[in-house]
Amino acid sequence: MASPGCLAVCCLSNGTKNYTTGVASHETLLIQKEIVTIISLVFALFGCLGVFLIWCMKQYSSRKHGLTRRNRPSVFSGPILNHIITCLLMADALGNLGIVVRSCVWLAGVIPDPGSKNKDTVSHVLCIAFGVFVQYFLLASTSWHLVYGIEVFLVASGKQSGKWFQHFLGWLMPAGICSLGAWVVYQPNLESCGAQKQLDKAMLYFVMLSPVVLVIVFNIVLFCKTVKSVRRALIHQFGRFSRTERQIVDSVKWKFVLIVGSFTAW
Repeated sequence: MASPGCLAVCCLSNGTKNYTTGVASHETLLIQKEIVTIISLVFALFGCLGVFLIWCMKQYSSRKHGLTRRNRPSVFSGPILNHIITCLLMADALGNLGIVVRSCVWLAGVIPDPGSKNKDTVSHVLCIAFGVFVQYFLLASTSWHLVYGIEVFLVASGKQSGKWFQHFLGWLMPAGICSLGAWVVYQPNLESCGAQKQLDKAMLYFVMLSPVVLVIVFNIVLFCKTVKSVRRALIHQFGRFSRTERQIVDSVKWKFVLIVGSFTAW
């Protein structure tokens, strides 16, 4: 659905060797492409629906429990964390929306088939634009998960990061990674691109997927450190660790488990 290999579909030379075995194999590959595209479309629609439901629940919860949250530690709320969650949901929604539009365009036949030698510049530019758009916002969603984990840890320690750091990590870093991945795929030109060498393919997947793995590992480490920080902060503030404070720590645990678990599953 969002594989880095989807970027290579836009290359004129991509897949030409696979189509030399005959028309039947060509048609089979096109059918497989349509099936994968339809599955991607369905899952992306569910993703958009999930983001919308999370946004609605977030708004409802903030209005209903706005007064009660004032008595809780700031690790649970605050304008900075709300801003990060909003950016995270925005990146996730745009990434899924990009997959929906890309899938519809592919099914409509606007984008040339893999291996097509039709040098329609507009079609291939659209293909590249959709591919880079999807990869960028899904990488941005990954980065904002990392920003959220860092910010919760800092808030639990009585600190906070700056807006410039958040937006650099959330928007600019994915742009740099996505640009590097696109360069690996589309150099030197459309006629001879597609990361056809094994080394180029390995570099493409390393560049695009290693940040995802690092975020998963780093967020788990932040989770453990945040729980310890919240526990120390509660003992320092109230001088005890009773059932109420234990419920607060458990709430932090469940929030991180849900975030890291859902992200890992995604």
